[in-house]
Amino acid sequence: TFLVGGCVRDLLLGIHPKDYDIATDALPMEVKRTINRAYIIGKRFQLVLVRREEMQFEVATFRRELRPDEIKEDEPVSDNMFGSPEEDAKRRDFTINGLFYDPIGDQLIDYAEGLPDLDNRLVRMIGDPMIRLVEDPIRIMRALRLKHMIGFQLDGDLRQAMMATAHSLPSTALPRRREEILKWLKLKRPELAFREAHDLGILKVLTP
Repeated sequence: TFLVGGCVRDLLLGIHPKDYDIATDALPMEVKRTINRAYIIGKRFQLVLVRREEMQFEVATFRRELRPDEIKEDEPVSDNMFGSPEEDAKRRDFTINGLFYDPIGDQLIDYAEGLPDLDNRLVRMIGDPMIRLVEDPIRIMRALRLKHMIGFQLDGDLRQAMMATAHSLPSTALPRRREEILKWLKLKRPELAFREAHDLGILKVLTP
């Protein structure tokens, strides 16, 4: 069981994490049986919500991508395909969000080459950015928010892919786009994110 994602990134940057996400090889029902005050939430993507006083923690089982032979026509794609820690890291969005920390063994685990990007202050996509952004165009908005939240630069390939795929943003659910815009507005310098969104051709798609 590891701490994963943004909390590990923020701790390495000296930022107090706003929350702590946990990943484990235990299945959701096993987590629920093992931990007091744990509740399974979600259907397509099952998580276990654990409450401790005023705090709550999301515990997710390690995921993997579907293999081609597992995809069936006329059936919704499930996100509850469980795998190894390495498979889980490779399906996350950005390299600096793919870091795992084992607090028991005091070990930092980097399957996605996030540590060099952290040192170089770079937001880079795990995998081919064109493919990953087409899979979920909301990642375009997340990349821009992450850059301005921690003061990093966008990887050149990611930046080009964001401009090339910006037109696909209207295919996403409106509440998801609205949530990301609200997160932009909560940045210390939100105007910088909006200006860059304008320069990349993202803003004209979000607010035609």
